[in-house]
Amino acid sequence: MYLRVQFKQILFTITIFVITNEYLKVVKGDEDKKSIEDDDTLFIFPEFDYVESSKNEIAFKEWEAACSQTPTCLGQEPMNKLRCIRKCISPSCYNEIYSFDELEEGEIDIRFQSFKGCLAQRLHKRRL
Repeated sequence: MYLRVQFKQILFTITIFVITNEYLKVVKGDEDKKSIEDDDTLFIFPEFDYVESSKNEIAFKEWEAACSQTPTCLGQEPMNKLRCIRKCISPSCYNEIYSFDELEEGEIDIRFQSFKGCLAQRLHKRRL
């Protein structure tokens, strides 16, 4: 029993040491690591402002519903169907935002708002 308590205390001390050490690396900066600007994992994509309004959301949902019923998109696997719907909604916006790095299964779509912004911008230009 006494050894078990000592082991837990040692394990706790090591855990605190590791967490503190990692915190200091973040706060002070680790000279061996590259800065975020030099990091190859930084994901850059075209960004379009999107104003979320009921009018914009209703219009987008209508486009989405219509495209999901096209023969091309029907019967597709979920990820392929999503790509198909977005290509149907706006091929030019899809190409600009997704074509260089296709959306993958399980990926969080951080570009979706930009896609809707691109669509809103294109639709606005058509009205002028």
